[in-house]
Amino acid sequence: MIMFKKNLILRGGLKIERRRKIKYFSRWCEIQNINNFLLRIQLDENEQLSYKIR
Repeated sequence: MIMFKKNLILRGGLKIERRRKIKYFSRWCEIQNINNFLLRIQLDENEQLSYKIR
C-alpha cells in the first residue's frame, strides 16, 4: 500500500479526497484538486510512485 499526503491511497485502485476529480488513464491517474493544481501519478512495474505537479 502506498500512502501520499494521508488523503491518497493507491492499492490496486484509487481512493482520494472527496472534493477532487479523478480521471483514469491506462497506468496514469490525473488528479485535479480544488485549487486547480494537476497532480500526475504513475505506478511503475514495481509499484513505485512517481508524481509531478504542474
